[in-house]
Amino acid sequence: MLKPFIKYLGGKRALLPFLRPLFPKSFNTYFEPFLGGGAVLWDISPKKAIVSDLQKDLIDTYKVIKDNLPGLLESLRQHHLTNYETNQSNPGAYFYSVRAWDRVPGYESRPALEKAARYLLLNKTCFNGLMRQNSKGYLNSPWGKSLAQFEVDEVNLIDCNSYLNNNEVEILCTDGVPLIDKAGTDDLLFIDPPYIPVSDTASFTAFSKDGFNMADQLRLRNAIDRATDRGAKVIYCNADVPTVRELFNDPKYTLYPVQVRRAVNSVASGRGKVGELIILNYMP
Repeated sequence: MLKPFIKYLGGKRALLPFLRPLFPKSFNTYFEPFLGGGAVLWDISPKKAIVSDLQKDLIDTYKVIKDNLPGLLESLRQHHLTNYETNQSNPGAYFYSVRAWDRVPGYESRPALEKAARYLLLNKTCFNGLMRQNSKGYLNSPWGKSLAQFEVDEVNLIDCNSYLNNNEVEILCTDGVPLIDKAGTDDLLFIDPPYIPVSDTASFTAFSKDGFNMADQLRLRNAIDRATDRGAKVIYCNADVPTVRELFNDPKYTLYPVQVRRAVNSVASGRGKVGELIILNYMP
């Protein structure tokens, strides 16, 4: 079975046992407007899909895995060797030197292959997999100090490449909300936006410079309403907080509360089961 090639904040691997019984037995095109690590995409491996995310380096990585996997694997092997050798004398130095690429003018013009290899290196060696961007769009995750070297699952990358090239999968870097309006009757939308904070001290901008505020959540809910009216099937996930329940307080939506173990947190005491909602506009 395919699996995500990165560790991703808010990824859905832990939610899959709850989601699998809810998937429709058949659908037309699969849409995922907030792709992230793509746990659901890889798990159900639809024959036709349109997926999107606003994080350009992430989407570049998907595209490079699809279009130039041999070059990516070779670049990752070179990163592996250099990272290992540098850490013998100066632990963490190579991580921080590569992390600093996006602070140098001209980073955006670097080849997608270089940026994809960098993204995977940093994802595998940053602290607890917490890939974050600051307000300027720079990755600012610290080095995972126990990681002297990093490993990439080449077999899984090969399998991901095979899936992307043997099915009709369109990969976009765009705002996810307008993408929802492209879904029609019997298409399946899996919608996993940045979660509404569970407390006043939590933040919408944990891993992206763009953020996703309450106005965006309302814009998203309105797009889901329109998709529902067109006959698209919707699976939506968010935190189990009163705001989400109020947004979807409508008979056309069914709410499934679940408890999910979350291991990605900067504080060990914050890792554990949390309340989440799975919301459907159809009966599975």
